[in-house]
Amino acid sequence: MLPEAPSSALAKEFMLEEYKALESRFQGYRIEGVNRFNSYVTSTSVMIGGALILLANTATVPWRLVYTMVMLVMLVLSSIGIDAWNYIIVRQIESDRFERGLARIRRYFLHTLPTLEPYLVNKTHDEPTLYVTHQTHAHGIRRSIQTIQAVTTGFAGGLALSLLLTDTMILSAILGGIGLSLVDYVGLELLGQRRFRRAYHRAQATMQFPPPSEPSLHPHPTENAALSELGLQPARTQEQSGDTANQG
Repeated sequence: MLPEAPSSALAKEFMLEEYKALESRFQGYRIEGVNRFNSYVTSTSVMIGGALILLANTATVPWRLVYTMVMLVMLVLSSIGIDAWNYIIVRQIESDRFERGLARIRRYFLHTLPTLEPYLVNKTHDEPTLYVTHQTHAHGIRRSIQTIQAVTTGFAGGLALSLLLTDTMILSAILGGIGLSLVDYVGLELLGQRRFRRAYHRAQATMQFPPPSEPSLHPHPTENAALSELGLQPARTQEQSGDTANQG
């Protein structure tokens, strides 16, 4: 037996609660992302400062021991950087999902009360947002984390090569560390773009309310079905309005 269709008041109350939940989670992800970025930058600055102090004491402490300790510090920073980088990507993808969910709820209220349209400034269609199309400042945060993480990885690689090679091959160790940094940065960038492309295609596949720029003037079929379940009439299209006027 199918459940009864919700009343208009109950549906609106549910939509408002859903809107509040999405907005809360959206803000939480944004704030947490900035906090993680700031914490990573601060911890990196402190630990690199300590590493430089250690490197300055090679006259009193065996240099191999100092190099090993600094290399371990850089590896720790590199692993923290990977975690922060991954969180920023998840944050962007989830922000896209939440933003599209908020747009769908606005679309519901717009259909329920069309007179709201002149007062809405946020979008009411759920195409993929800028959070997964590489056009927001948050991608600058991601690339900043990538840069720091790549530098610490290259530093650790250079120190490892210094421990393995002879003193006369120090230039090779430096070049090896630089090369490792470049490979690390490019690899993270390509991996990040791949994840954003997948998120973009998933958002496209689940889009229910295309933007006004779509070629078709008819409402999306899924939109009509959703409105019918809620007991609402689909919005009339410009083409349908014109046909009615011609018949009159």
